[in-house]
Amino acid sequence: MAVLQKRLELFHVVGHENLERFVGLRLASAARGDAAVERAIAELFEDGELVRHARRVRRIYASRRDALVAALERYVQGALRFSTPDGGMAIWARVDEAVDVDAWVSAGESEGVLFAPSHRFAFAGRAPPFLRLGFTSLDESELTEAARRMGRALGRLREPKRAARR
Repeated sequence: MAVLQKRLELFHVVGHENLERFVGLRLASAARGDAAVERAIAELFEDGELVRHARRVRRIYASRRDALVAALERYVQGALRFSTPDGGMAIWARVDEAVDVDAWVSAGESEGVLFAPSHRFAFAGRAPPFLRLGFTSLDESELTEAARRMGRALGRLREPKRAARR
């Protein structure tokens, strides 16, 4: 909203024709790079801030990944097969063939947890039964709660099958 307000203020100050000209000049200069931004990034490299930040983030993401792995092992009981990644921002997990992936995703949404089936990342929507489970945007307790809700959603899918066997 603030960006839109600033643009409207700029529009009123410089007028439509001049604004178009400024935008055109900015786009033309962006193709060659932005010296101020490039210098600022160079300074972050030179003083080691980017390296420190990368180390900090790797520790945080590893802790979050480990919390998600432990929670999935606890709450999803064998419905997923995966290897713990060495890095990255998500776990790709193969879903047991007895589980309807789309139904599980839908049941998860009703439990207040969102996770993505692999076909959302595939061309033409065709993909094996995998889930992408991102772990960087939530803290450890939130990831544990997300896995608990995934397990509850999975349990709801499995209950009708158990009742039908009786």
